[in-house]
This record gives sequence, C-alpha cells and structure tokens, in this order.
Amino acid sequence: MAIKRYFFTLFFILSISISFSQIESKGIPYIKNYSRVDYDGNNQTFSIVQDNRGVMYFANQTYILEFDGKTWRKIFLPGDPNIYSLVKDQTGRIYVGASVGEFGYLKIADDGKMKYQSLTDKIPEKKKQFTIVRKVQITKNNHVVFVTPQTIYIYENDTVKTIDIKKPENNFTGSFKIKDRLFIHEKGRGILEFKNDNPEIVKGTADYYTKNQPLGMFSAPNNALYITSWQDSVKILSNGTLKSIDRNPLLFNLIYPSAYNDDYYLGGLYGKGMIITDNKLHVIKHLSTDNGLQNNTVWCVYTDRDKNIWIGTNDGISIIYANLPYTVFSAQSNLSEAVESSFLYKNKLYIGSAGGLFYRDFTFNNDTENKKFTQIENSTGHTRIWKIDTINNTLLFAAQSGFFEVTENKAHLIGPKNSVKSFIQLADYPDKILAVGGHGLSIFSYSEGIWKFNHAVKNFKGNFRHLEEDKNGFFWISDRSKGVFKLKLNKKLDSVIENKAFTDKDGLPDLYGNYVFKVNNQIIFTTKKGIYTFDKKTHKFIKDTKFNDIFGKDIKIEKLYQSRNGNIWFKEAIDDPKIKNKQSWELGLLKFKDNIPQPIIKTPFYKVKNNIFSINQISDNELIVGTESGFVLYNLNMKKKFEEPFPSLIRKVEFIKNDSLIFGGAFKNDSGIMVLLQNPNKIPKIPYEFNDIRFSFSSVFYEEPEKIQYKFILQGNDTEWSDWKFKTDKEYSNLGPGTYTFIVKAKNLYNVESKTAEYTFEILPPWYRTFGAYLGYFILFILFIYGVIQLSIFRLKKQRENLKRIVEERTKEIQIQKEEIEAKNETLSFQNEEISQKNASITASINYAKRIQEAMLPLKDKITAGLPENFLLFKPRDIVSGDFYWYAEKNGKIIYTAVDCTGHGVPGALMSMIGSEILTTIVNANGITKADVILEKMNDYVIKALKQEKEGLSQDGMDMALCVIDKENKTVEFAGAKNPLVYITNGELKQVKASRNGIGGYQQDAKDYSSELIHYESPTWFYMFSDGFQDQFGGPKNRKFMIKRLKQLLLDIHYKPMEEQNEILDKVIEEWMKDTPQTDDIILIGFKL
Repeated sequence: MAIKRYFFTLFFILSISISFSQIESKGIPYIKNYSRVDYDGNNQTFSIVQDNRGVMYFANQTYILEFDGKTWRKIFLPGDPNIYSLVKDQTGRIYVGASVGEFGYLKIADDGKMKYQSLTDKIPEKKKQFTIVRKVQITKNNHVVFVTPQTIYIYENDTVKTIDIKKPENNFTGSFKIKDRLFIHEKGRGILEFKNDNPEIVKGTADYYTKNQPLGMFSAPNNALYITSWQDSVKILSNGTLKSIDRNPLLFNLIYPSAYNDDYYLGGLYGKGMIITDNKLHVIKHLSTDNGLQNNTVWCVYTDRDKNIWIGTNDGISIIYANLPYTVFSAQSNLSEAVESSFLYKNKLYIGSAGGLFYRDFTFNNDTENKKFTQIENSTGHTRIWKIDTINNTLLFAAQSGFFEVTENKAHLIGPKNSVKSFIQLADYPDKILAVGGHGLSIFSYSEGIWKFNHAVKNFKGNFRHLEEDKNGFFWISDRSKGVFKLKLNKKLDSVIENKAFTDKDGLPDLYGNYVFKVNNQIIFTTKKGIYTFDKKTHKFIKDTKFNDIFGKDIKIEKLYQSRNGNIWFKEAIDDPKIKNKQSWELGLLKFKDNIPQPIIKTPFYKVKNNIFSINQISDNELIVGTESGFVLYNLNMKKKFEEPFPSLIRKVEFIKNDSLIFGGAFKNDSGIMVLLQNPNKIPKIPYEFNDIRFSFSSVFYEEPEKIQYKFILQGNDTEWSDWKFKTDKEYSNLGPGTYTFIVKAKNLYNVESKTAEYTFEILPPWYRTFGAYLGYFILFILFIYGVIQLSIFRLKKQRENLKRIVEERTKEIQIQKEEIEAKNETLSFQNEEISQKNASITASINYAKRIQEAMLPLKDKITAGLPENFLLFKPRDIVSGDFYWYAEKNGKIIYTAVDCTGHGVPGALMSMIGSEILTTIVNANGITKADVILEKMNDYVIKALKQEKEGLSQDGMDMALCVIDKENKTVEFAGAKNPLVYITNGELKQVKASRNGIGGYQQDAKDYSSELIHYESPTWFYMFSDGFQDQFGGPKNRKFMIKRLKQLLLDIHYKPMEEQNEILDKVIEEWMKDTPQTDDIILIGFKL
C-alpha cells in the first residue's frame, strides 16, 4: 500500500533556470497532449528526464520512451519491470530505477542506439534483497544514489556500496534533491542529509518526521526549507525550527515540488491536475482537464532546458509551454467564436465575438479558479461585433444587428437594427457620433447622459467598414472592394454635400484591397502595393515616402492599429505561392524611440501567424490578438529569446536495401559518455554493395514540431543545399566510392535556424577496384603479355616458312587481278559521275522547295510586332519541314498556330504548303476567327484537297494547336487537333487538352473540335508545340524526352526572357540528342501576355 500510495502522486524534477524565465499569470498556457495512441505505449508515466542533446525520456511503466520531437522509440529492461525513476548525472548519463530489484543506466551501443545496462550484477548477493527503487538521486560529487525501502545503494567508480536501515522495522520512504543537497527520510529516525555519502539527522525533524512521512522538500526564502506531507499542508524548516504555514487548500495535495526558477515552483495534485506558485507558495495558476490537460492524475513533472514543463499523467504525456509570453482564452474561458474586437474598461475586459459581447474582471494576478467570461445580456445573436469603444464615459459597440450601449452588464440597442461596422466621435461635435455600416451613415447624439439615434445621413448608401475623419472635417471611408470615398456633411449633419469616389484611376494601385487608418493624426491608406496618402494639390493618391521607407514599398497591410503609447501594430498579407490559398498573414510591431522608427518586430508573433482576427494593446504590457476561437494574450514585458539556436539531430542512418541500421542517433566518446559530435576516428566504412543510404533527422525544438522545416546537403555528392522541406528523411542511391558528410539543419515556426548536425562515412570501392584486385590485374596482364609474345614468336616462325611459297603464288594472281580492277575502275568512274549529277539536281530541287516553304511562313518581324514577347524554336529534321507555323491578324485578333503535318522532308513540306494555303483562305479570305470553326473548316478543306471522302483512301493530314488572341478583352481562345496548349500563370502550369481528332483522313462519324476560352490578368506564358520535341530519343538511356519533362522545363524557365528561353530549349534538345539522329521535325512556340 505504501508503494501504491507513494506513486499516486506527482513527482517534480528540478529544472535549470535560464534568464528571462517568467510565467504569465493570466490565461491558459499553450498545451500539447500526447496520448498513448501517439506514442504507442502504456498509459502511465512515472518519471521524465532530458539528455544532453535535448532528447526526452519517459518512464512509461514497463519501458522507457525516447522522444526527439518527431519519433518515439522504446527502450526495454530485462523482466519488463515498472520503471519509476530517471535521473541524469553530471556527465549526461541517465540512470534508471525500477521494480523487481532492478536498477542501472542507459548506455550508447556501438550502433548509436540507446540501450539499458543493468548494475545489479555489481551488488553482493546478500545485499540484493530489495523490491523497488523508489528514487535515483545524484550527489554533488556525482555519486549515484539508488533509494530502496531497505537499503541505499551508492554507485561510484563502477562499484556499488550500501547503507542499511538502522532498525529492521524502519524503512527509507523518500529522497529529495535541493540544489546540491540530498535529503533522505528514514521512518523511525526522521529526515537525514547526505554529507560525504553519510546520512546525518537534520535538526528539527526528528520529533515530527519519525512517524510522519514527508512527500516533498524544496527551498524556501532565506535558506529555509518547505516540507510537505500526507498529514499536514506545508511546513517550513528554518534554523532548526519546524512551523506550519497556511496557504491555498490545493497545497494539501502537493507532492515532490521543485523550483521552476528562483521565482516559481511547480506542483502536482493527485486527481486535481497541477499548480504553479510563486516562491512564497501563492498559487498563480491551476491546470487541469477543465483547461487543457488530458488527465488530472499527474505522476511526474519535469522542466526541460527550454523551460517547457513536461508532465506524465495517468493517461498520456503533456507539454506545457510556460516559457512563452502567450496565453490562451478560448472555449475553456467560454470563448469559442472568432474575436473581432476587444476593449479594457474599468478593469474589465470586453470581448466582441461572433457569439456576442463577453466580459470578465482583468485585474487578477493569478488564474487558479479558471474564471470564465460572462456574456453581456441582450448581446446574443449579433453575429459579429466589429468595434468596442467608450465615448463620454459610455461603453458602446458596433454589431451586425445595430449600435449598442452597455450599462449594468446589459446591451441596449440605440436606433434601428441596421448593421454598424465602425463609429467615431466627431471632432467639432463631441456630443455626436458618426457610424458607418451596411446602410450607409448614421448620426447618434448624446444628451442628458444618454446616447440616442438622430437620423440616417442622406445621399450616401452602401456597406462599408472603415471610417476616419481628417483635420479639415472630411470623412474618409473605405471597403476592401469599392475603392476610397471622401465625404463632406452639411452643418445639420443630415446630408452628404460632397462625395468623391476614388479608384485606380486616381492613383490607387487597385480598386480592391484599400483600407483607411489614422496614424499620428494623419490619414493613410494601405493598399496591395504599399502605403499611400492623398495629395491635396493633384487630388491623387501617392505613395507615402516615410511609411514606405519603414514598411517597404509594396507591403500589403489589412489591419493597422496604433496603441496609446505610439506602438503601431499591423496585420500583413504575404503572397506565398507554395501554400494552398497562395497567401499568409503575419503580425508585426513598429516601435519608435525618440521619434525614430525601430526595426519592425515579427519573430515573437509567428505563433499567431494566419490566425489574426483583431489587434488591441489594452495596456502598456498586454496585447490582445483575436483569433478564430477566442483570443491570445501577449505579455509585452515577458522576455524570451526567440532567436536562440536549437540543436538538430541525425537520428538514424540505414541501408535502403535491407533496412539494417548503420547509426542509431547518439555519438559517444572513448569512455562511452554521450557527445554531440562524431568521433573522427570512428568513421564507418561501408561496402560498395550497400551504397544506397537513408538518413532520418529531427530537431529538439518541441513547440509545434510539425512546423519545423529542414534543409540538407551531402558533401561529396551535392553541390548545394536543398530547399527547406517538412520531410524528415532523405535517401541517396548508388553513391560512388569516397568520403561523404551529411549535414542537416532545421528552421522552427519563428524562422530561427538550428545548429547543424553532421555525419561522415566512407563508401568503399567495389572489390574489382581494390588494391588486391589491381595487383591481380597487373599479374594477369604480365602473364598475358608473356603468353602473347611466345605465341607471336611461334607464329612468326611458321609464317616465314610459308611466306616465300605464298608470295610466288600470289604474285601471279595479283597481276591478273590488277588488269581486271583497272577495267572495272573505268566503269565505276563513269557511274559515279552520273550519280553525282542526279544528286546535285535533287538537292537543288529540295533547296528550291525550302525557299518556297520559307517564303510561305510568316515573317518573324510581323509576329514580334503583334506579340512583342515571343520566341519560335523551328528545327526541321531534313532540308524542308513537315511542321510549319502560321500567323495572321484579323478583326482585331491574332491567329497563331503550330502545325505538324503527316511525314517530314519533301512529303511533309508539300502538306505544309497545302495547310498554309488553306489557313490563308479560311482566315484572311473568309474572315473566320473562331478557333474551333477554323479547325472544322481546315478538316473539310484537307479532306477535299486529298480526296479522302471515302474509306480506304489516304489518311494523310495534320495535327495542330491554334490560339486566337484578343488583347483588348485579355482572352486567348484555344482549339487543338491532338496537340495541347500549355500556359503558366502565378507560378502554376496548366494544360488545355486538344481534341482527339486530327485534321484530314477519312472518318465515318463527324469530327468534333471544341475550344476553350482563357482569361488572363497577371502575366501569363503560353506554349504550343508539335510532338517532335517530346518524342526525340536521346539522353543517357536513349529514351524519349517525354512531355512531362518538357512541361517541367517550361515551368522552370518561364520567367526568363523569351529569347533566353529559346536558347535554353535549343541547347537542351541538342544536348539530349547528342549523337542520336533527329527523329522528327520540331516546332515550339512561346509568347507572353
């Protein structure tokens, strides 16, 4: 029962304090829960520790879990005992205490994996009578103390010595480490302090703790000690005197507390979660299943080196990011909808969300009761609350369903139920409010302590969001899609007498995405292309030099807010083609020092990236960021070094062929102690047949590890670093002999890069390239040469004997053959001259046909006049080509096509001339400019021209891709016969498929040609081509180039100038062919609109 009772508690592990470590008292810290499904293990975790690399270890009942932020591993002990204690000594070695008489440490095996090494074989047999190691402690001289009920085992210099209880009825119930001091409780004697491995009674503890069991000891101010027990709340031991102290009732369950740093303590409560106190034991935060934990029974708490708090519970493992300046108010605080507005008024924080208006006291210094926000009466159902403010000491808010005043925690509608999105107090009429919303403008007046609706303002309608008043009494109104409006009201404030709408024709870069804000009493306008101001002289919008120098000339700001202390907060939209919606949002801060702008701050706010619904600095040190479900509170006074580099780790190196392990993730020195760098004398030598290798890596940054990206390089193989990727493994195949170093680094959600991790290895040459093989080759070569020489000598002797006889016989034969050859030479000379004359005639005819064909092709200057940015890659296989291009301008449109005729050479050229003439008739003569109709007419003309009206006749014809370009309407109409159109816009490649029917050839059913209309806005690149490029054989394996490779090539080079694209394409296909003959005619057309 004592063992069970002991472990139905929370253990605390002392953390190493770092500077700037604070804990925000308000709200709930970010918490991540790992369930047993996540780590595929047992429910309960009894102890936690972190090694020198930053890898975490968890005593998860019958095995130890090892976690690197990405992957969970298991380390097993013999006999599968329950594991209760993990502790790290001064060298970084981790020691283990377990049940069933087992203790030892984790060692690094030769393959780099962590494995368990038992120490029980070093205990004398008569001293092995123990059942459980309740706690493992490390003394200041780095001796390891294993505490069991019957005996204390001390491990040093690879030997184990023992300290026994004084009386058989006594037992050791617990041990406590406070800085460099080690305390042990022996039931029947009191609390003992270890001094030079000898326990001595602590003054003042013998009387009370002879019978009562302490559960926790931790440091108190003025060198005193706090002591907790089952029988009492908390006692303080000071100068040998033991006194009880009264504090929060939660402290009655406080077990094994320890310091988070000098200012905070951590404590766990069985069945009630955990608490955080100050150093005087005032509870400042209570965490449980009510506000983020997954289980209320916490067995252990551990603070890692980054000041994250890990807890092992009765069902799972959690990490609490207590070191962040952020805390969360969401569903647990009764806020589950998007927060559009916030306001601090009379020490109460008001939150405007899609669910209504909520409030709570916001002066508290602790959050132990997890008090929720209360909804203001009559504020339900307003859909969205856009703005909260106080005017004339009255709390007001603008909502989807009207304009409201709040008194006595109740919302009162002022005026009609029309949408109000913003409101301002008029500079010249402080008792009046101008409001803007879904029904234009409205005036509200303050009289006798009450706000009342006056009237709607005439002559201005529409749905608007942003409203500001300038120094001259003009009102500026904007909405994200309607430009900007400048208004002037009459003296009665009931009508608009001046209304000027400004659009992109007035200097704004776009009609969309314009917002009006007031900064330092100056009206500015944020747009898609930077910050603008209004020039009164030209009545145009111009870029604001001062703000654009600070923010950047093309910054896209969608929200901007200036706090009372002059800070400028802003939400920036950033174009990002790599993500799904092509845009992300970031929060930024601009501060001024002596009126001089400081560098913009973004790093601390990447935590709320893409989740920014509203911004409000409610005090000098508190910022509210409204999110899609509640809000985040940012403590501006809480310092955190976000830029601190963190380690990246190579966790596994293995052969791909058989998945066998080369390296398991941990380096060690000659003494077996963990080190961070590979021993240069232990570079693995890998046989050549295993030259396919996989690397797995991670980083020990535990905040949102799923957002960590990696880049890597294999020195000796790669010439440059990879791009940033979320993948945590990399494979290399068919590595050649040599020495390689794999280097990886990580980048976390704050864009902070880690330290690099490196692993060096050597691929041995294959057996036939080893020294022994080369020696064998040399010996065989010498023997071969000797044998060849001997054989040659023998053959020469034989040849000399026959040579004379052969010479005499052959001399006669040669004389006869000479006469016959002279006669034949005369005949061959005459035939060769005749063939040369015919070849010259044929070549001349073909060259003449080439000139005729070139004359029929459109002039490139004409094409460039219509399409200034274009290129044409035209490579006939023979002198004349079966591919041709055709260009015309008709009725304000450009008709441009790439055509691939049946055959090549002279037959193909004849078809191309027929096709060119037919296109001239269809477009220029008949005036047809509809893409699909052109193909239909083309098919009809070809069939008639080649007499293909009946089955069994010629199937000659052509494939083509045709574009009709309408620059005025920014459209491209495409129709294709077998050949597609490829175009690229915003970095994305798209393909428009062609009809499966070619042009010409007999077909029983009517051929169907369709067209597709493409609208273009941003710069767009279009490409048409025949099949000659992708069907060309070549490359290292003499295969086709393929259209997939062609499309990727076009995507890679599309942003380059057109002439450079043409040169690259020509160079690529020439290098692809090398010595391989050109297979077919090649045509590839590109143009940019």
